[in-house]
Amino acid sequence: MGQFVVKFILLTILVKSKFKSSEFYNMSGTIYKTPNGLLPYQLTPTGSPDAKDLRLLVLGDSACGKTSLLINYKDGKPATQDELAYIPTIFETYNCFVTNKEIGKTYNLTLQDTAGQGDFKDLRTPVYAEIDMVIACYSIDSSVSLANIQDVWIPEVKQTNPDVPIVLVATKSDLKDQLGPEQIVTPEQEERVANAIGAIGHVQASALTTENVKTIFDICIAGYGSIGTIYKTPNGLLPYQLTPTGSPDAKDLRLLVLGDSACGKTSLLINYKDGKPATQDELAYIPTIFETYNCFVTNQEIDRYGYCLLFH
Repeated sequence: MGQFVVKFILLTILVKSKFKSSEFYNMSGTIYKTPNGLLPYQLTPTGSPDAKDLRLLVLGDSACGKTSLLINYKDGKPATQDELAYIPTIFETYNCFVTNKEIGKTYNLTLQDTAGQGDFKDLRTPVYAEIDMVIACYSIDSSVSLANIQDVWIPEVKQTNPDVPIVLVATKSDLKDQLGPEQIVTPEQEERVANAIGAIGHVQASALTTENVKTIFDICIAGYGSIGTIYKTPNGLLPYQLTPTGSPDAKDLRLLVLGDSACGKTSLLINYKDGKPATQDELAYIPTIFETYNCFVTNQEIDRYGYCLLFH
């Protein structure tokens, strides 16, 4: 009987010690929100000639786990203790290829790590105009880092790139199994910030256990492929094409575009009238007092005369 008790105690100790290792943490990270069309992508050693470029910027307070998250993802394995140890980053860029063989799509991901200190704002700002998406990180055990997403980081980015999509990420989700409820941010706090910044995705993840890390970047790819949501259209919606000249019988249609300063009105008009994406110079905020653009559009199948559009 005594031998049995000793064996039972030893077995219990062994099991408990095993479950304290990073491989056996309970899966506790919450996936709050994902965009439509979420698909799994796998790391590949090389890309393809038709791989699409996707530039992702990771930002957030110092020591919130940004670098560990990137290393975990690009290496395809848990971050080591040395990598998890805080090493201040000024600026770092990683590249990797990911693919989904079922749909035949490959992306060349550029992962840009940033310094979380206020002193490096001048180094961060020029990069903001070049990125396709922001991964905004806060530590699950720091309500300050969460508040700074809304109060500091997103306003800083949107001064340069007002329309950039945002994925909100709580790092260190493994701490949920180790800390008390009063020591971690609440779901209400998290969702309030996610709604305030208009996040297209929101997830809790851990670089230590790898939980949901891959999901973050799958969300970025899905969001990049279907960022715009069409909420409502009228009946009779038809495609019209830009034409270099109009007909004398073209109908006039006057459109007024309005909204807050720096919300992207002018970039939207330039994109449409030129029939191509706005350049970085055009995306940079230039205060507009009043501007009028003209263009002709037609649908040859039903309306050979078309419309003369006047944008104000």
